[in-house]
Amino acid sequence: MLEHPADGLVVGAGACGLLVAGRAGPPALDLVLVLDTSVSTAKPSGADIDKDGRTGVEVVGPIGLTGGLRSSDPDDSILAVEVAAARQLVARLDLRRTRAALVSFSGGLVDLGLDVEVPSTVTRVPLTHDRAALDAGLAALAQETPAGGTHMAAGVDRATMELLGLRDAHSQADPRRARAAVLFTDGYPTVPYGPKRPKDNVRAALAAADRARKARIPVTTIAIGPDALAEPVAAIEIASRTGGRFLPVRDLSSLPALLAEVDLLRGIRVELRNATHGAPARAFELTPDGSFAGFVPLEPGENRIEARARAEAGGEAERALSVTLKAGAPAPAVPAEYAFFGKGAFEACLRQSRQIDLTAEELRREELRRQLLLELEQERALALERGEQQRRELELEPAPPAP
Repeated sequence: MLEHPADGLVVGAGACGLLVAGRAGPPALDLVLVLDTSVSTAKPSGADIDKDGRTGVEVVGPIGLTGGLRSSDPDDSILAVEVAAARQLVARLDLRRTRAALVSFSGGLVDLGLDVEVPSTVTRVPLTHDRAALDAGLAALAQETPAGGTHMAAGVDRATMELLGLRDAHSQADPRRARAAVLFTDGYPTVPYGPKRPKDNVRAALAAADRARKARIPVTTIAIGPDALAEPVAAIEIASRTGGRFLPVRDLSSLPALLAEVDLLRGIRVELRNATHGAPARAFELTPDGSFAGFVPLEPGENRIEARARAEAGGEAERALSVTLKAGAPAPAVPAEYAFFGKGAFEACLRQSRQIDLTAEELRREELRRQLLLELEQERALALERGEQQRRELELEPAPPAP
């Protein structure tokens, strides 16, 4: 649908063109972000996440529940990467319609004789439209010390529980809303059966994925770092079985750009243009949950604005409205409710208003995006090959079809 501006609007010239905004896909979405807080996420990420000019290095902590290698700068740890990525994803959601929740998972290892129990999952923030609550939940999580093993099955099950509003859930479910989850992990399942039973741990994770699949919940998995990519079969299968996407991230510096490829709508793409003279929208953005906006150039007189949505699975829809550009009419405004689109479109608009040509920069950004997608597909192919090897080693049963 096209929700801004109103059909038949008369406006004057604006430096950025006319902001046109709308939404594709389901009218409302519930999303759970699932973050791995196992002890391995205390390790350094190798990137300067907190931008303080220093990169955390490995140091040895006390042996025990939270022992082993960790980062000398916790703000540069793998957990810090997960939190920063989740924060960036939340910033790009249209929380007027989307509700989001925050869940963490780890879990104790009984067969290691640990004397402190680590909860397998914690619902940090139940489903909410409140961006401040989500930001606060992520900030609090960033200050905690990672502990325990990787109970991937519990993380997927907790997301399913929150989305369906099952017993012990902290969220109120709404059956009218579409549902999805995004799971971040730096490793592979080591719980509930312990590291000596890898096959059983993976099968537990896949059983949780099958439960999510039956509830029609696509789970996108983001595998971060070398450990996750060395044994990726659980992350691959969770995404495959549920109809989500598998995103391998070896180079952490590419994670912010890769998050732009998080597709919660299963392959919906949108084109926005001025059909009167064929010019596409400038600084166009499509959020992971389906809201879109761009600045459409106008010419004097009546202009027909068209938006077309296409799904990879087939089918398309088109909406249109008319706007008249008239000398002396008020310049088009940028409504405050579209601020969640963030820096991309609006910074581009400001640069354009200062007579800076965007064409070269947009071409450069598109070329960088093509390179990134090529690298992503290469990394995914390597991970899929390794996952197939793991599948044979663990004697896993074939995956059922995604919904």
